[in-house]
Amino acid sequence: MRTLGQFRERLRLRKEERDLRHQATRFGIAIFDSIHYVPEEQWDEVVPETRLTLRRRYLAALEASEPEDLRFRYALCYEGARPVGAIAVQIVDMSGRALGSRVEGSSEGEFMSR
Repeated sequence: MRTLGQFRERLRLRKEERDLRHQATRFGIAIFDSIHYVPEEQWDEVVPETRLTLRRRYLAALEASEPEDLRFRYALCYEGARPVGAIAVQIVDMSGRALGSRVEGSSEGEFMSR
């Protein structure tokens, strides 16, 4: 069991952490629904040629394959007007049925509670 002093100190630390998460940063982010919308020169400026899976050509080919259960998003991070980072995200659509059962003896897709 915690003492009152330990509890108060923990609350103080949690408040400091929360305040830090809610401070504005000097970075901006632009989000795009397709690699074709991303400013090419800015993406290429921050993605090294050695990162093949982040190159626009690779991402465009992946997007063009039109996987049924995937959606794509891209982001550029800016410090002022200068791009400093790039992010590529694949969003997977799945249902509970696709996960199957985690309990022995239950039928596929059926979830049982204990």
